[in-house]
Amino acid sequence: MEIEVNPKVEKAIGLYKRLITKSEHHYKKYNRARKSDTIDFHWDSYKLYRDVCRRMSPLIFALKRGGDKFGEGRRWFEESAEEYVERINKRKAAAKEKFDSTYSAHLYFFQNSLYSDYGTYSCESCKITFYHSPSALYLGKEKQHECICGNCVNNFMVRNGQEEVYH
Repeated sequence: MEIEVNPKVEKAIGLYKRLITKSEHHYKKYNRARKSDTIDFHWDSYKLYRDVCRRMSPLIFALKRGGDKFGEGRRWFEESAEEYVERINKRKAAAKEKFDSTYSAHLYFFQNSLYSDYGTYSCESCKITFYHSPSALYLGKEKQHECICGNCVNNFMVRNGQEEVYH
């Protein structure tokens, strides 16, 4: 099965290859030149073609990649303002949903060891006495517990599919 290639895409790729060839040609001439005028001319020409090639390379990559009319990299360019706003709103809604469903622990003393000693505290969740750094537990923006032990924090995190905070 042969892939149908758009003639405009072929022309763009051909132009890109010609510009690369011209860039290499002027670089070789620059290296062999002896007069300062020819050195300057070939260096300026080389820089010009090199910069054009660098600007064209992402477009050529998107064109070669295939997919739609101009490759998948051009979809954002061809979408309307309404589609753009809808795509951004979906991304924001997904990020908000993720934030609202994850726990975050704010440690009082920035020490996440269960074996450290910072005084005597009582856990709100399991009602035991512990000595390591207590923490406040948030679910999104909402505070769930004010003073909670490390074991309870780890249990909440693991049940939610997150990594343990205390070790």
